Amino acid sequence: MSTVIRIITYVSTCAALVVLRRRRDAPVAAFHAPLGGLLAVLAIVTCLWLLSSVRWSEARTVAIAALIGLVLFLIRRRFRPQAVPTPLL
Repeated sequence: MSTVIRIITYVSTCAALVVLRRRRDAPVAAFHAPLGGLLAVLAIVTCLWLLSSVRWSEARTVAIAALIGLVLFLIRRRFRPQAVPTPLL
């Protein structure tokens, strides 16, 4: 299960790289790897290939854990106290 979660995290990081490179309002990158977008897409394809060999029972366990985490996140987000704005000095 740990390996599947790590691969999913890696896929989301690679996808974020592709998205942020295309956004005009994103901050300027401190480091710009040549062919970074292409490598990110190749990494996503490779990770999807690796995930295709995961057993359904393991995928179901990961999906249930992700769903529980999402529910906890949404509960926490809904009931957190509102931030009090601080005056600028």
